[in-house]
Parts: sequence; C-alpha cells; structure tokens
Amino acid sequence: MALRELLLINRTRMNEFIVRQATTEDIEKLKVFYEKAFGNKSKYKYPERWQWHYKQYDLCEENKLPLFIAINEQGNIIGHTAASNVAFKLYDSTYRLSWSVDTIVFPEHRGKGIGIKLQKINQDNAEIFASLSMSEANRQIKIKLGARKGPVSEVLIKKIAFEKNFTSLLVSLIQKSNKKGHIKSNFIIDEPQNAVFGNEESVLWEKLRLDYDLAVERNAPYLNWRYKDQPFTQHLCIRAYNKEHELTGLTIYRITEEATPKGAIILEILCKTDDISLIQSMILRTEDHLKLQGINQIMVASSNIKTINTLKNLGYIKIDENGLIIYTNKNAAANINKDTKALLTLGDQDWDEFPNIKIFSCFKILEVLLYLNNFKDVKNVVLRLLLKLYMKTLAYRNK
Repeated sequence: MALRELLLINRTRMNEFIVRQATTEDIEKLKVFYEKAFGNKSKYKYPERWQWHYKQYDLCEENKLPLFIAINEQGNIIGHTAASNVAFKLYDSTYRLSWSVDTIVFPEHRGKGIGIKLQKINQDNAEIFASLSMSEANRQIKIKLGARKGPVSEVLIKKIAFEKNFTSLLVSLIQKSNKKGHIKSNFIIDEPQNAVFGNEESVLWEKLRLDYDLAVERNAPYLNWRYKDQPFTQHLCIRAYNKEHELTGLTIYRITEEATPKGAIILEILCKTDDISLIQSMILRTEDHLKLQGINQIMVASSNIKTINTLKNLGYIKIDENGLIIYTNKNAAANINKDTKALLTLGDQDWDEFPNIKIFSCFKILEVLLYLNNFKDVKNVVLRLLLKLYMKTLAYRNK
C-alpha cells in the first residue's frame, strides 16, 4: 500500500465522538489536551519534545501529523494516540515502524470504545505497528486488534549507593552473591563523551545488524536524533576499540537529574555479544563514571540473552520484563515469536519516558524479587532462605 494511502484520514463516528488523524490546524487544541492530560509535566511534552518526537525524524507528509485524536461534539480533544516513526529491520528488509506512544483517553470518556478506535486508526496507518512498554489494558486492545506477541526485553537494576539498614544489606548481598569474576579484556575503552555520532557508528551498526532479525536501524542519523537532539536530557557514551582502533562497542546512557536520588539509565549496549569480556569492560567503565557522579541506581534493559546473563554476572537484578507486541500484514511477520532474535532496549519506543524514571528502594527490590519468582534468581541458597524468612517476618508483623 502506498504511503499516501496509508496516511489517509480515517474518520469514525460512535457515541458522539470522531476519531481522525491530526493536522497542524489541531495544534492549539492539542496544547490544551496536553495541559489537562499531563499537568505540570506538559512542558516536557510540548513544544520542544513534541517537535523532536513527531517532526524532525518523521515520515509524514504536508500538514498531517503522526497523531490520532478523538474529538467530542464540543470540538474538544478527549483522547489521543501517536506514532513515533523509525526505520526498522525485519529479517532481510527495512520498513517504517510506528511505535505506539502517548495513548490517553480522559477518565470520564472511557468505556465508550474510544481507546480501541484510536489504536485501530494508528495501526491502520502503519507499515509495522508495535509497542514495548504499555499498560495491560493497552496490551489487550492491541492483541484484540490482531497484534502478535514477540520477543521479551528484561529490565535489570543495580544499586550503587546503600543506606545503613538491614534491607540495604540484603540487596547488597544479593548483588555480590550473583557476581562472577571479570574476564580480562584486550579492548581500549575510551573516556565518557557527549553523545554525538558519525560514520564509525554507522559502520559498526552495519556489522551488528546481521545478528538480529528484528531491530530499529541504529545508524548514526538515528542515534543522533534519539540521543543528541532529544530535548531536556544529556546523553553520554563510552566507546570501545580493538587494537586496530576500529570501533567495536558502544554504551549510551544518561544520568536522571530529574529524580531524587539521582539514578542512571543505560539505553544502549551495542557490540558483538559473543565477546563477554567486551560487554563487561564497557559496563564496568560506565559504572565507574556513574559512581563518581553520586548515582543511587543503574537501570538497563536487553532482549539478548548473552547480554542479560553478563549483566546478572555483574550483580544486576531482574525487576521486570516487557514483551514486544507487533502488528503488520508483511508475510515475514508470521515468523515472529518470543524466540526471534531482536534488539530491544530502553532506547526503543518511548520506554525511557522522561521525566518518569523510577528509583527503587531496597525494600521495593526485595518485594519485586519475591513477586517475580520467590527469590529464585538469588544463586546463594542460604541467602535465598534468609530472604524468604525476612519477608515472611515482615508480612507477619504488618498483619
């Protein structure tokens, strides 16, 4: 289907509202909607971040916007969803992927079918439509509309700073008990630099993309848009080189200055994952820099099992996982499942949804570990038993 056909306005009347694609003529109404939907945080949605997210790297034409709105009879926007469009590798071809972002229906208008209509028009205007981080209600709507489940990305956390209490001691012991020895690396790890990318990053991506069946095309133009140009944030990177001074690895991260206490997010770990020593060296160098900045915790996500296991061996703890939900009529999509080789990180979609970073207390980490798998990720058997006993004691005291 031609791009012009994909972007045709799709209007549907139901329960006294209209759902259609937004145009530049709707901007004033969108500003009012954002102020009501996001309150004091609306300044992070419009205008700077809005221009960055939907205009600078978008494939839309003329005055059409990659946003879809529900309007009531009074002409007010009561629901909204949007598409963040990026180049996407699916097996041997590259397509336009529309990440589903900012799906919101005002509470007083829910239950009227607005959410599903918004998702449907967004989906129908996309070559490939996908979500990674979403509410459970949103997930169920997408599945109902025909999306399929894809690979899973695990979210991991590592505490850097600890308070002097028993709960903090337990989390510290978990991280230490899961650690394995550091493998010596022959790579040259550079000092941290501001995130600005050029030809060597594009050359690196051309090598790395062969390892994945499904991934956003992480060449230099994309990396600059995502990490250099994004407003309100400063991203940093650490590069790794081999003896021939060829770029072989890259981490991209940011310090969450908006949070108290400060945290950090590692958004990309780009390298050949067969070399565990390279991953370890880049992560440890990133940690060294973040410790000097007084960071409380580091959060990272990956869908690559080797990267995940390397992180766990460095003391990172799994606290969550998000599964890809994807819709397309492309024949290749029929092969997508949870085992598809994918690169899914906190840099995808709008997963690092500034400024909503979560800082986990040590007690919250223990609660999550108990909920996820009853401390099965804790390798030390004695420590695992101690954790279960401690949490049972707390539960008994709180009765």
